[in-house]
Amino acid sequence: MRLVVVPVCYYQLTKVCANITEPYVIHRIAMALKGMFTCFIQCLIMIKAELLTEREWQILRLLAEGKLNKEISASLNISLDTVKKHLKNTYRKINARNRIEAVNYFTVCQSQTIDHSIIT
Repeated sequence: MRLVVVPVCYYQLTKVCANITEPYVIHRIAMALKGMFTCFIQCLIMIKAELLTEREWQILRLLAEGKLNKEISASLNISLDTVKKHLKNTYRKINARNRIEAVNYFTVCQSQTIDHSIIT
C-alpha cells in the first residue's frame, strides 16, 4: 500500500503546486507527507498488535513458522477447533484474509520492534 499511495500523493501534489517554480519545495512537501503516511501505518500496526491476546500471538508465531493447524494444536495442547477459533479471531482483528496475510502481518510486527514478549 505504501508503494502505491505515496507516488499518487506526489503526483497530485505536483499538479496542485504547478505554479511553484522551485521543485525542491514540492519535493520537501512530498517527503513530509510520505513520513506522515509511514508513521500512520506504523501506528495502525501497533494498535492492531495491542488487540491480540497472548494466545493469539502464540498461534500467529507458530503459523509464521509454517505449522499446520493440527501441529499448532499439538504444540499448545488445545483442540483443533480452538486453534481455528483463535485464527478466525486473529484474522478479523488484523484484517487478514488468509494465512499468508497473517504471516506477513506477523513479519511486519517483528520488523517494527513492537515490545511484545511473545513476538520475539
